[in-house]
Amino acid sequence: MFQSNRLFKLWDYSVSHQQLLIRSPMTPDIPTNIDLLFWGVKSLNVETVLRGVEVACTDDCSINSEQLTKFLKNGCKVFLIQSGGSSMIVVASGFRALENKLDIFESTITTANDEEDREVGVELARA
Repeated sequence: MFQSNRLFKLWDYSVSHQQLLIRSPMTPDIPTNIDLLFWGVKSLNVETVLRGVEVACTDDCSINSEQLTKFLKNGCKVFLIQSGGSSMIVVASGFRALENKLDIFESTITTANDEEDREVGVELARA
């Protein structure tokens, strides 16, 4: 679904909005950020630094628990993140990969004060 060789970091998490942002920030050599945005987050197991990522939506997961089954019955999806030989999981309602030029202190996580149609970047993937 989405793949990149860039360096990503766990960037922002909003408990009240159940949103997770993993960002590959722009550098002097790379003029854009890539944001991996998850919403409706119910569970996550993610390292703080990811060297290259591959994100896939899957229903074939080694986690088989009563809680995960409950989340899946309520419309959540399991997102498998592969990075540096590690496998991580985010259980969420949805996912978007966005490329943008936002400032280091700006986030693609929405808040109650945000405009609904706020420009957040070019969409690279969605699930």
